[in-house]
Amino acid sequence: MAQLPDSIRPYAEALFKHHFWLLALVVPLVLVPLLWVATGSMDTQIQTQQKKIDSQIKALKVVAGRNDHPNESWTKAVETQLKAVRQETLAEWKRFWESQQSLRVWPDKFGPDFLRAVGALRPGGSLDRQFLQRYQNMVADVVRQLPGRMGAAEAMTEAAGKSAGAGSRPTAGGGSRFLVTWAADDQSRLYKSFKWDSTPSTVQVLLAQEELWVYGLWCDFIRRANEKATGAFDATITDVEQLAVGFPAAEERPGGLGGARILGGKGAPKTAGDDAASPPEASGVTATKEPASRPAHPRFGGAAPAPRPGGGDAAAT
Repeated sequence: MAQLPDSIRPYAEALFKHHFWLLALVVPLVLVPLLWVATGSMDTQIQTQQKKIDSQIKALKVVAGRNDHPNESWTKAVETQLKAVRQETLAEWKRFWESQQSLRVWPDKFGPDFLRAVGALRPGGSLDRQFLQRYQNMVADVVRQLPGRMGAAEAMTEAAGKSAGAGSRPTAGGGSRFLVTWAADDQSRLYKSFKWDSTPSTVQVLLAQEELWVYGLWCDFIRRANEKATGAFDATITDVEQLAVGFPAAEERPGGLGGARILGGKGAPKTAGDDAASPPEASGVTATKEPASRPAHPRFGGAAPAPRPGGGDAAAT
């Protein structure tokens, strides 16, 4: 052990002898500031947490104090309002449907018994097979009247698009009595969309007739636009490249979108209403990176919704 100098030894012995009392004075001087700092930090944390608790309690009190706080009476009131909105919506749809009654006129050539049957049709109902076959056999004659209604030469045959070639047309002008030139291949496409290999369903007949009504309206619009024309040279509308409504008019790739879309099934069979392909129905859906395409439509073999009363259908748009 190292020897202390004689001059320091008395002080060291005194320090060693009274070290307890010295430490009793020094330790509080060190610990009290540390304890004060720690206590202040803890108080800050306690106050912060207390403020959070108080804000949550205040929010709960606000919710509990609301008059329309969800409860049994509140639920009944909401259900009552919802029922009223649904009834109002249904009434508006009925009013709109009835306002179009003058446009939904079935051709007399289908026969009075057919007209009575389709007029009595209700949602979920169906036409007799004899009426479905009659429509299948006679609707082609109604379709062939469309070019004349707009003032164009009729070229509606199943082979028109192949024999005349894409883009060919009966020519207006040059001494022709027709003011409008309607592409022959488009006439053929439209004509073939009203042909079925087998007896169509009630929904297919109803949707086909709705399309015919709209096609007729378009043809009448074109004819009225050219009423004051003395010839093709001063007609308002002289060329019709394509006339399509409903499903055939929808884009095959909506908005050009594609990639990472959810589609049902695989493959894409062609339909009678359009040369483009549509994916068939499938039991499930699969993720695919192929471009998105139109879903199947009941008019061309897709799933069929319940028909509307009076000969319409909810999925005809």
